[in-house]
Amino acid sequence: MKPPPSLADQALSKLNCSKETLIDVIGRIPVQDGMLDAVHLAHERGWEVAIVSDANTVFIDAFLNLHNLTSIITQVFTNHSAFQGDTLHVTPYHPLDQPPHGCPRCPTNMCKGKTADMYFKYELLHKVQQTPVLATVVPWNTGFDILKGFQAHTA
Repeated sequence: MKPPPSLADQALSKLNCSKETLIDVIGRIPVQDGMLDAVHLAHERGWEVAIVSDANTVFIDAFLNLHNLTSIITQVFTNHSAFQGDTLHVTPYHPLDQPPHGCPRCPTNMCKGKTADMYFKYELLHKVQQTPVLATVVPWNTGFDILKGFQAHTA
């Protein structure tokens, strides 16, 4: 079975639309209710906001630009993508020529847990050493659940 980016690459190559049309349509993808408020609250509190997504760089950049979030998001981990003419090509975050990540829950192109772990271990190591991390797991179904968790944490 092909990994999701390969399937996306194959499907996108069959679209008959311009680069501009595709980016416009991407910008209209609905956002979880409350999610934008949660991201803005996290930013206002001085928290780093990173994205770990199985989407791709073009989709995420279009979304961030449309919602004026480019200065808020500190880092994005996702599948690489680029246009060749009007065709968007997507390549896996985790290269297929490298050994598999071994996570049974994730697609072969990206283990979100390992990616987030790498971010925390390497990007934030000096912060963790200076100030211990106090984390709370917030189960969520909507952005409002995340927003409530953030609000409870800062109350």
